[in-house]
Amino acid sequence: MNDKKGSAKLLVEKGSDIAHTLRNLISNREEDAACMLLDILTSKQVAENINKPIDSDNTALTLACSNNLPKITKKLLEKGANVNMAEPSTDSNPLILALISGHEKIAIMLINHG
Repeated sequence: MNDKKGSAKLLVEKGSDIAHTLRNLISNREEDAACMLLDILTSKQVAENINKPIDSDNTALTLACSNNLPKITKKLLEKGANVNMAEPSTDSNPLILALISGHEKIAIMLINHG
């Protein structure tokens, strides 16, 4: 097991707040580490955290779309992130956020996903 995967696994095993850890990885543009975290989670852990608001507003998907991170956006969609879930304060869903931010590739990915 490589060091990053081992570190991610250790965080999960020690009870780290998964949604918060995911937000930090996405905010720091650590797409590979964020994808790795999603890959080591159980189906139940993914279901409990994938659409959980990370702070008062953002979900992992809205954050990834706003920051033009296609690799983690794709992984989040594969894992079941809700493409229609809007940020409470702006009422903007991931597609709107991607378009406002000028991230065409992300917007197309979201449209193709449904």
